[in-house]
Amino acid sequence: MTKPWPFPPPQPLERLQVSDGLLMNAQRWRLAHRYHQNRQNLQYQLLSQPGIVFGLGVRAIAPPETVKAEYRDRRWLEIQAGIAIDLFGNLIVVPTPVSFRLASENRTAAPLAIYLVVRYVDPEELSRRLSGDLVKETFRLDEKSSPPELSEIELCRILLPPAGENPPATAELSVAADVFHPSYHHLNLLHRPQARSRPQMLVSIGQLILADESGTSQRDFRNLTYLLQSLSALTPQMSGVDEPVPIPFNAELPPEQLSYHDLLFFKASPAFSPSEEEVAVLKAYLETGGVLLVEPDLEGTNIPQLIALQREIEIAIVQASSDRELTKSIQELETELEALQSDLKQKIEKISHPLRSLAQELETPLQALEQYSPPHLTQTQPFLFSTLPTLEGQPLQLFVGGGIVVAIGNLSSAWGVERQLPRETIRTAQELGINLLHFAWKRRQLTQLQTTGQTQDRPSLTAAPPGTLTGIFQKLIEPQQSD
Repeated sequence: MTKPWPFPPPQPLERLQVSDGLLMNAQRWRLAHRYHQNRQNLQYQLLSQPGIVFGLGVRAIAPPETVKAEYRDRRWLEIQAGIAIDLFGNLIVVPTPVSFRLASENRTAAPLAIYLVVRYVDPEELSRRLSGDLVKETFRLDEKSSPPELSEIELCRILLPPAGENPPATAELSVAADVFHPSYHHLNLLHRPQARSRPQMLVSIGQLILADESGTSQRDFRNLTYLLQSLSALTPQMSGVDEPVPIPFNAELPPEQLSYHDLLFFKASPAFSPSEEEVAVLKAYLETGGVLLVEPDLEGTNIPQLIALQREIEIAIVQASSDRELTKSIQELETELEALQSDLKQKIEKISHPLRSLAQELETPLQALEQYSPPHLTQTQPFLFSTLPTLEGQPLQLFVGGGIVVAIGNLSSAWGVERQLPRETIRTAQELGINLLHFAWKRRQLTQLQTTGQTQDRPSLTAAPPGTLTGIFQKLIEPQQSD
C-alpha cells in the first residue's frame, strides 16, 4: 500500500541569466545554486516517493548519564544514523545516533498514539545565523499526537494506554515480543514509509455495503485487501492506495466519497433493487470514469453445486468415450448434461437479472466477455487470458458493459487464504483481479483526461465515526491506531 503523494505543481524553474559584465553578489550566487537544488528536488518529487532510504532505526535505551535525575526514566530512545527523502525532495541526513526522550503523557480515557517524526531543516531558515563559510543542512525530531504532515517522515509510533492504567513514571518503552503486533509502550515500526520509485498507477477500491447484505462483508473486505497486497509482487508498476474502504450504500452518499475510488465492489443478492436515487448515485460515479465490480451472491442457491455436477458429468463423458461398450451411457450422460446446462443457464439468468436491469438503467447493457472483438482490456492487460479461468471446477463468467463488470463464480473469494485453495488457483484469480484493477484505473484516467483536462487529485477521506460499519472496518485496518 502507498499514499497518494501529490505531484509538485507544473511551474517552470527560474535560473540566473548570465551575460558578460554581470556583477556577482551573494544574492545572485544563491539564485544560481538554488536553481540546481530545486531541479534536483523536483526530480526526486517526480520520480520517487518520500520515505526512509536506509537506517534511522529506533531503539529503547537507558537514560544518558548526563541528564538530570528527574529525567532519568525508561522513556528514552535512540534514533540511529540514516538518510530519508521528504515529499519536497529534500535529503534528511542524520549523521550520528541521537538520544531522544518521549515526553508525551496520555491524560485521556482512550489510548493515544504518539508519532516520532523527522523533518528537513534548511539552515537559511534558522532564526540564528550560523558563522563560518560552510553551514550544514540539518534536521528536527518531534513527537506529536497527530499523523505526520507532508514534510515529515514517520520513524516510529507508540501507543500510550488510557490515563490511570499505567502512571508515566512507571512506563517503560520496549520492543514488542511480536514486532508485528505491538501493544502499549511498544515501539511500532510497521508504518515507516520506505523511499521508492513512484508506481505508474495508483488504484483505490471502495466496498459498497448494501442494506440487505449478509455477514459476508468482512470476509469480502479481507479478500479485497489481499488483492491490493498482491500488486507489489505481481505488478510493481501498480500500487494500492490505502486499504479498501467500506461504504454503506444509500442515496445520500456525497459524490466525492465515491469518486475517490477507481473501483467499487459489492455483492448483490437476488432481491437487489436500487431506488431511482441510488441508481442516480451510481450513474454519477460511472460518469467520473469509475468501475463497478459486482458479484451476484450465490449463497443460498444451488448454482455452485450444479456447476460442480456439470464438471463431473463432463469428466465422465470424456472417460467413457474411450470405451465403445459405454456408447449408450455417453448418450445418457450427454442428455443429462444438456438438461443440467439448460437449468443452470436459467438460474444464472435469474440471479443476474437485477444486474442486467441495473445496467440497462445506467445505459450500459452487459455483454459476455468472450463476445468482445478485439478482446476486452480485462482479458489482455497486464496478464493475458485466452479463456477465463476455472475456479474449483466452476468456470468463471464475466459480463462487461461500459464501467460495469459482473463476475459470476465467486472470483473475490479466491483472492485470499480463507478457502485454502491451491496456490495456482489463488495466483490465477489475483492476476485476473489485477486486470480488473488495471481496467478501472485506465478507464478513470482516460475519462478524466477528456473531461477535466487532467487526472483528479484524490481528496482526503475523513475518518468515519467509530460506531459506523466503516469505522469498525477501519479498526480492523489499524487496530493499534486510535487518533
